Amino acid sequence: MSNVSMKFRNITKIKNQMASLISEDANIKRYVYYLTREPLSLTARNKSGAIVKQPDVEVDLLFEDPHIYTSGFDEGILNELQVKIFVHRYMGDLTGTALGKNTFLIDIATPSEYDLLNEFEDRNSSIACLICDLIDDKPIGVGKASVVKYTEGRLKTSTGYNILSLFIEVATSNLRVNK
Repeated sequence: MSNVSMKFRNITKIKNQMASLISEDANIKRYVYYLTREPLSLTARNKSGAIVKQPDVEVDLLFEDPHIYTSGFDEGILNELQVKIFVHRYMGDLTGTALGKNTFLIDIATPSEYDLLNEFEDRNSSIACLICDLIDDKPIGVGKASVVKYTEGRLKTSTGYNILSLFIEVATSNLRVNK
């Protein structure tokens, strides 16, 4: 039996759990996959005005057709007109206390021309609302996850992207245990 630190034992697992929750949500998949002003509808007009069908998204957006990443934000992969979500570690408190506060970032990157939806809503805020429903005050880590703040910005690329970042705090154990 050895005495091991728990400081980093669950941080990657928590990050992957949040990404998995996001990737399994049917409405988030529609917001990410369909670049129309009505991504939740079964049919909608695309940018050129043609009516397109929008069936349920069956593809896995985490592994099969990546739109959701478990890594830090990377503007280098914003070379296509796609909505991308990045779930990653931001910072953590690993001091000697029993519980450490770890902050994760969820960055939602949407091409600027596709951010506006009907009814004066925007895609990034709609996705952020759904992520809050999935994660905020839910059991993740030791205790409950908490969405504590957000930032918003614009990335100037050839197409331009709106970025909304959610800061999620999750408690983890900083103790040593016998295994």
